[in-house]
Amino acid sequence: CKLVITPDSGSAHIAWASQKPAVITLFTSTSAKRTGPFGDDKYLSIQSTAKCSPCMKKKCAFKKVCCTDKFDVDKIKQTIDFILEKDL
Repeated sequence: CKLVITPDSGSAHIAWASQKPAVITLFTSTSAKRTGPFGDDKYLSIQSTAKCSPCMKKKCAFKKVCCTDKFDVDKIKQTIDFILEKDL
């Protein structure tokens, strides 16, 4: 495959370690700068646009995990188009 889209989880790190496809990781409560792999142009992270993100907490303080549905969809689409155009 040319592209893997995954939440910040073990699957993101396994895909990145294989260095085969490009990887887009969607970060919600965790921070891309703190927990994401680095040092490779095939790895792209997109942080939730929720005001509380990244909170670095295991349980949502708002009793509703609001960060999981707050992403800039246009940014995700542009990132996908960029990867497929460049054929990373």
